[in-house]
Amino acid sequence: MNLEFRLAVPSDLDNLLTLMQMYYIYDGHDFQETKASYALSQLLSNPAFGLAWLIEADGELAGYIVICFGYSLEFGGRDCFIDELFLHEPYRGKGIGGQAIEYVVMQCREQGVQAVHLEVMPGNRKAIDFYKRVGFIERGGTMMSRYTR
Repeated sequence: MNLEFRLAVPSDLDNLLTLMQMYYIYDGHDFQETKASYALSQLLSNPAFGLAWLIEADGELAGYIVICFGYSLEFGGRDCFIDELFLHEPYRGKGIGGQAIEYVVMQCREQGVQAVHLEVMPGNRKAIDFYKRVGFIERGGTMMSRYTR
């Protein structure tokens, strides 16, 4: 299978929103199109926020992966989160997710990123096992969030 990771640009917004909605349904997140459209358009217009790639397999849209940049004293500087990774059902279990992670880690290294993080929903053993296989470790903390609005 021939894979291509194509850096997303603002004109990819509609394709990405469709993929986001599918991912949110799959993972049980609340998809709010207006909120998602705003956040994604900001990211696509400002690479300092992060980067998104469309994943194409043999010329077909297979999924997407998004990273968002941050900075951490604990990790020694610039870090990032793999904010979203989604593959259409027919492309799962074929090694594409692992290749996407390796591609993103390589891109992060080139961007001076010291550490790559991600969040997995509690109890999602399949995802946890996958991420362990591609080099991630559980750190024992609990990710917590607070909205500002």
